[in-house]
Amino acid sequence: MKTVLIFLVTIMMVLSLTVAIILMSFPDGNLMGLNLKLLYNTPFKDFQFVGLILFVIVGFPNAIAWIFLIKNYPKQYNFSIYSALLLMSCIILLLIYANHFVFIQSILIVVAILIVLISNQLKGKNLI
Repeated sequence: MKTVLIFLVTIMMVLSLTVAIILMSFPDGNLMGLNLKLLYNTPFKDFQFVGLILFVIVGFPNAIAWIFLIKNYPKQYNFSIYSALLLMSCIILLLIYANHFVFIQSILIVVAILIVLISNQLKGKNLI
């Protein structure tokens, strides 16, 4: 089960860091097929700061969680839960502010929920 958790955290880490770097490098969003109109109701003029937020709030915590899981850090499962909750919070805020739903957001929410459930199971807590 821990292997599955490491796999899920790795996917989240790689995806979020890659997308964040692309958004910071190409803030117009064209490389990812994003239109600046998506940011109409937000305080952002381009995707550069969005990429920075993604890097700091989602990518970095997932990278730390991945390191903790690999190194068997005592609080490894807590940190993977925190990183998943941060991801879910970012997606919910994105839905509220951008008012735009993309199918991958539902997949990411499911992955984050799986990370929380598996982490709790590995901590020895009952899921229900």
